[in-house]
Amino acid sequence: MRISVYQPGESILHRLPANHKLLFLFCFGLFVVIFRSPLFSIGALTMALIISVLAGISFSKLLKSFRPLVVVVLILALFQWWINGWPWAFEVTATILSLAVMASNYSTTTPVDETLDVIVAGLRPFERLGVNPEKVALAASLMIGSLWAIGQIAKDTNEAVTARGLARTPQVYLAPMAVRTVAHGQEKGEALVGRGIST
Repeated sequence: MRISVYQPGESILHRLPANHKLLFLFCFGLFVVIFRSPLFSIGALTMALIISVLAGISFSKLLKSFRPLVVVVLILALFQWWINGWPWAFEVTATILSLAVMASNYSTTTPVDETLDVIVAGLRPFERLGVNPEKVALAASLMIGSLWAIGQIAKDTNEAVTARGLARTPQVYLAPMAVRTVAHGQEKGEALVGRGIST
């Protein structure tokens, strides 16, 4: 799944401070996990979709972003239905989709820099315990960037395989993707070392 990228806008969600949105996202995830019922799960998914509309995120963009996730969730839903019955499968599916949509709402309406500033400010009190807020924020930034890069590598690899008319077997697809992913990690590591950031 491609990670949602910040899209400037003038919606209510865009204007909210990043720390308020992060707090709401945390509380939303907590409630969805604690209150387990099909009715509550569909309510949470409905809320997430309404917030997407308020943020100016079209359903077509959501569907395009979550297309690979839908396949995984469908397989998981079928497995849960087989093991635990349809109510549990429905609840699990709605819960995962609601969390994914809400996370997409946050990342689409919040610049990464604002998120990192919130992380740094939140970790300041722990400096006396040896926590380095800047390094934690840097790690978070690298993680977010790496997730996007890996998604792009997967897309490029798939297009290359298709262009060459090769069979889409795991060996043909995963091998070049793994090589490029490792190379990307090494490039990032060397860049950090070159800037004196090695620990």
